[in-house]
Amino acid sequence: METASQTKTFQTIDDLYRALQEQKYICDRRLATTIFLALGMEKPLLLEGEPGVG
Repeated sequence: METASQTKTFQTIDDLYRALQEQKYICDRRLATTIFLALGMEKPLLLEGEPGVG
């Protein structure tokens, strides 16, 4: 299990966006920005969607 000190940090939103794309994660810049901010604030991020799409 990773701790906060072991979690990779990203310097910019673009760095995070590229890392997500490299992992074939479907993401737009708006979601990358939201994830970047949640990581920076060390706050959880709740994503909701239709049943069966995640």
